[in-house]
Amino acid sequence: MSGWPRALFIVLAAVAAPMAHAVSACSAEKLALLRSPPKPGEGAVLIDCHLTLQPTDVITRSLYFNHGAVSNGVQVDCQGATLSHTDVNADIPRINVQSYAYTLPDGSTEWEPTHDITIKNCRLEGNINMSGMGGQDVPAVKESSRTRADHTAVMRRRAPTNIVLDSLTIDPQDRIAIYLSMGVTGVTVRRSTFLGTSPSAVIYLDAEGGEHRIVDNQFKTTAPREVIAVDGSSDNLIQGNVFHTSPRGGIFIYRNCGEAGTVRHNEPSRNDVFDNQFLDPSGPENGLPHLWVASRNGNRSYCDDDAGFPYGSSVNDRDEAHRTAIKGNYFNTRTRAVMWGDGPNYLIDNIATDTGAWPGADDFGSTFVGNRAGSGPVASTSCFWRDKLPMLLRDGEVQDLDLTQPKKVSCAPHRLVCEAGVLKQRAPRCDAADIIERHFKCSVRGDNAGCEKALACGPRKRLSALKARCNLEVGGIHRDALSNAAWNSLVVDRESDVVSDGHCQAAAYDVASGGTQLLGTLPNPVRVGCREHDEDGGECRIEGDYVCY
Repeated sequence: MSGWPRALFIVLAAVAAPMAHAVSACSAEKLALLRSPPKPGEGAVLIDCHLTLQPTDVITRSLYFNHGAVSNGVQVDCQGATLSHTDVNADIPRINVQSYAYTLPDGSTEWEPTHDITIKNCRLEGNINMSGMGGQDVPAVKESSRTRADHTAVMRRRAPTNIVLDSLTIDPQDRIAIYLSMGVTGVTVRRSTFLGTSPSAVIYLDAEGGEHRIVDNQFKTTAPREVIAVDGSSDNLIQGNVFHTSPRGGIFIYRNCGEAGTVRHNEPSRNDVFDNQFLDPSGPENGLPHLWVASRNGNRSYCDDDAGFPYGSSVNDRDEAHRTAIKGNYFNTRTRAVMWGDGPNYLIDNIATDTGAWPGADDFGSTFVGNRAGSGPVASTSCFWRDKLPMLLRDGEVQDLDLTQPKKVSCAPHRLVCEAGVLKQRAPRCDAADIIERHFKCSVRGDNAGCEKALACGPRKRLSALKARCNLEVGGIHRDALSNAAWNSLVVDRESDVVSDGHCQAAAYDVASGGTQLLGTLPNPVRVGCREHDEDGGECRIEGDYVCY
């Protein structure tokens, strides 16, 4: 993110970290100070107490949580009050959550992160910023990115975490409404409405951060670019939001390689985009999609500014955005709903006004399940989650097995049940004696028709897991690779000499190279097979294991 917000500065203070304290309600003196107009140089008030405002309050001093432990655990309830400003403090955030920097006896700097704060029921005329060590222009950040393999962990350890923003109405007044700087983790933004205009994104999730939750919000802000920027931020949940206007796109996921010479380490992977509505009736302009995974992939002039270091974007300018789960969304467009330049990704149960609005196949091994055309949103009742491998259950389906160990399927400690889109734990019912593992193989030489097998578990058992590998030329399967392969995967060990002439198939999945993840309940029986075309007849082999339970 270029143009580090000038209000986010690091102050090197006393030679000690602030001491935590028991949080009490704000005093009458603190409330009086907050309600008084700000003086030059005194535009913000440190909030180190539980703050409850009156609905009629108009607070023109900014709320700062920038002294580490003294603000930890604070609860703010505006009860509908307005957080505004005067000319004295119009250029600083209305809310600023910042780690506290202090000097150790040896002269080095340490950071005391601010954490566990809830702010709710406020009307904001302005913006919110959260910061740890600082942004890309801060020398300590740049140095860490170039010299430390654990840079992401360092940034996260020193940044705010576990902050809840609930039921806010924000008019950012031509600023980024919520800016979560480098390393910030665990911020929840829920049940809020965004109005007005922004000169950039509306919410910006910056590098080395993640694990944020952006849930059940209404986006009405006019922005000149995507509404939510996910820049080198991972493991985020963006769910249940309504994008009323998004002329330049809704959510873009990328990694801003090399900007300001700072190396980006964290890959913007494992982001979940569930049950959102993209309603802009005109759709994104100039062929832009509503949702773009790996939207840059080195397409910036400054990507080489971080060259020469053995980490992240210094080694590879691509976004490295992988394993994005896109489920249950509605896209009001016939042209470009979803694009991606990397993968694999999971496209599940989405609706667009035309199915040509999203990719139907790719070279990354992405998975496509249940996507369809429709004229409006329909609630998704399936459950997608990640453990050591992604899993999908339909409404009412259960999972009793632990499939996280490639070489051995066992009983899971809990029964997982999908109930109307919510994954719930129940007491286990699994008996290991009921788990049956079987092996299969099928091969053909000199026959373009290929080979096919039907794998069945009989009337009393379900085909609960499958893994298969294919050789689409002459040769065998790497048995060690098969043994160590993840369950519910389909992988090509060797492509056809003409890649498009090869097919490795399991149920509705068909890959010619790479691999894909088999999501959801498989049929019983399930058909597996391979085909390869050649002038004198094709050769192929498929081999694998499956589990009946």
